[in-house]
Amino acid sequence: MKNYFEALVLACLLGVGLSLVEVTIPDSGSTIVGDEGDEDIQLFCNLTLNGNEQATVWSIMMEGQTTQSTITVVDPAFNITGEPIPGPGNFSFNANLTILELTADLNNAIIYCGVSGNLLAANFTIRLYTPPSLVDLGVVGRAEGDVASVDLSNSTQPEAFPLPAGEQVTWTMGGSVVTSDGRVTYGYPAVMFDAVERNDAGDYTLTAFNTRSDGSEIGRATGSFTLDVYFGPSIVPGDDRVPVAVGGDVTLLCGSDPRGNPDPVAEWRDNNGTVVPDDGRFSIVSDSSEVSLMIQGVTANDAGDWQCSLTVEVGNRTIGTPVVRDIALFVVVPASAPTGQRERGIDGTSVLVCWQEPADVGTAGIARYRIRVDPADVGPIDTPDNSTDFNVTGLMPVTNYQFRVQAVSEYEGVVVLSDESDPANATTGTSVPAPVCDTAPVSDRGVIAVTWDYTHTGGLNLTEVIVQYGISSDDEIDFQDIPDGNLTDVDEVTLDVRGLVAGRAYVFQITATNDVGSATVQCPPVRHTVGVPQTPVVESIEPTPDVDGDIVVNVVIPSVDGFDDIPADLVTFTVVATLQPDGTMTSPVMVTVSNYFYGNVIMVMVSGLMVGQDYVFTVSASNMFGDSDTSESVPMEIVDATTATTTPTTEPPEDEEEDDDNTAAIAGGVIGAIIGVVLIFLIVLLIVYLVMRHRDSGSYKVEGGERSGVKIEEVEIDIGNELQESTGTNNADKDKELHYAELETLTKKPPVTVEEAPKPTEEPVQYAVIQPPTQPEPKPAEEPEQGEGDKSQTSTTLV
Repeated sequence: MKNYFEALVLACLLGVGLSLVEVTIPDSGSTIVGDEGDEDIQLFCNLTLNGNEQATVWSIMMEGQTTQSTITVVDPAFNITGEPIPGPGNFSFNANLTILELTADLNNAIIYCGVSGNLLAANFTIRLYTPPSLVDLGVVGRAEGDVASVDLSNSTQPEAFPLPAGEQVTWTMGGSVVTSDGRVTYGYPAVMFDAVERNDAGDYTLTAFNTRSDGSEIGRATGSFTLDVYFGPSIVPGDDRVPVAVGGDVTLLCGSDPRGNPDPVAEWRDNNGTVVPDDGRFSIVSDSSEVSLMIQGVTANDAGDWQCSLTVEVGNRTIGTPVVRDIALFVVVPASAPTGQRERGIDGTSVLVCWQEPADVGTAGIARYRIRVDPADVGPIDTPDNSTDFNVTGLMPVTNYQFRVQAVSEYEGVVVLSDESDPANATTGTSVPAPVCDTAPVSDRGVIAVTWDYTHTGGLNLTEVIVQYGISSDDEIDFQDIPDGNLTDVDEVTLDVRGLVAGRAYVFQITATNDVGSATVQCPPVRHTVGVPQTPVVESIEPTPDVDGDIVVNVVIPSVDGFDDIPADLVTFTVVATLQPDGTMTSPVMVTVSNYFYGNVIMVMVSGLMVGQDYVFTVSASNMFGDSDTSESVPMEIVDATTATTTPTTEPPEDEEEDDDNTAAIAGGVIGAIIGVVLIFLIVLLIVYLVMRHRDSGSYKVEGGERSGVKIEEVEIDIGNELQESTGTNNADKDKELHYAELETLTKKPPVTVEEAPKPTEEPVQYAVIQPPTQPEPKPAEEPEQGEGDKSQTSTTLV
């Protein structure tokens, strides 16, 4: 048979009556350890007896028993061997016991070696290797602050032997390993909390295993529980004092964000200490956001301290400390109606109203008074304080009014009104006029329209109306008379003022007079915005014939607001080229032109573009008065100079059918374009030949004609590299407003002398530049005629 353990040699000390015996007992109380099913476990016992007693030798006490049972030689679980037991007297002998098989019922049994009827001095405890056994407890509740433990051992199974310890025990919380920290002790099979905290709540898992003396694993087990931490109520308190108008509804807020576990229970008591029911005119709200009580139809008797309380209970136990709050309800009761109302001090637009303070000023006193006027030309009017008189102004002259007064009570934002007083009547007299006005620029050049009206004319006819103007600035405005600004027709309400400076801000004032007196009002400032360029138009984009990446943008000079028929003074054009699709912009190209008529074309050179890339071009114009809108964008692919073509601003038709007929048409068009390019090239060669042939003459003239709105009488033109020297001007410094002259319009003039035009030494260039003609001064704009039947509008010119 397999035997896992050596037998232990023990001796027993026996006492007979009151006599004492000295013996040697090594290893008394040892434990016999093995697995269930182990066989032939041998025990040895050496006995020394003194007296005449008979020796029993072996006995056993099973787990759960309180007395021993003698093991006999016929017991099937044991085998007793050794020396025969001698008779009574002094003697020593050896006794042997063999446990034939370790069974589960022997676990925790104690085997004794001794003499019947005497104290037993030696014993052996039998322990079986037992794996751990744990349970899942589910949700376990513990109160905040309690000293508590949670045991996961399985009471229905034998205790583990040996107990898991050290690294054999692993606890996790929420999936993360946790270890003891002084407040929480994690062991086997329980966790101990010195004082439970809210953050202890969570899911816990225990994993444990044990091993034999040789290190082999006996068994492994896992247990778990979810800790629910009970804690008392808390709340973010609301206002301690709440005002409400009598008859209104009010909400008493115990607090917001109420917390507790389990959820706290709310209770309200009224100003008499009576529990408030959640019905009738009371509505109780108790949820995760707030705890409140709404009272409908508040009466004066509701004023006083109301109380709310929050408690958390588990079974019969109250968790934490209940929250108790007192909230003072202040009911604002209005004053009684004012009395003794009267009026005095009447003039054309105001009445002084007087009254007496009410007998009952209410619960909050009187903050001010409210005056109601009928007809309601003004008001209702709140007086600045609780004085009992007030001058009501802004009334219409010669009008009968009725006045009523109410007392206004206010407490912490709650406003209540008393009943109205009895009415008092008054009729206003006459007053000065009350003009109001406005200004607006009109489309005609140099004209601002001034318009006005009257709230009233003081109950009288107007005798005079004067319109004056001044320049708006931070300083005091010096108003000046306007020709025709002293209107003979006082019924007029519009005046057109001419001769103003574009871009300057003006302020106008109206003075109206009747028999009582005069009143003056200033109109809103207005800026004369005439002169801003309109949106320019890109006529076409042409590549230069000999430089890759250079193009010419042809821009039609736009009209300027209010200046359609005269030349613009100074207009700056800005061309922006944007690379597609990444949006990179080139440096803006700016060109300034002067004294050009609307409709002329200006050429703007744009250089440094990348061949083979797609660009989008836009143009804007600006002058001293402002900026135009940006033109519509024109796309163009930059190609090398030998294949460049002009890009028009019009879009090609869309949605063309792509069939065989269209393919043939496109092919024909390409062939035609090639033939056209060849013919143009031959014509250019012919023109170059003619120019080279006649270059010695040195000058030509342009016959009279007109192009792009510019009339040309006769202009001399120098052709060739000598152009800069003959004109004395560097072309790079000249404005880039270029006008074209057709070469076929040039006629030869007699040659000049050498002093007038030195013979060129370099190859000639093939272009012509002329200065723009001097335009005649524009005629003054004619003033529109005023119809005889229109008596409400007048036109005047500032001199």
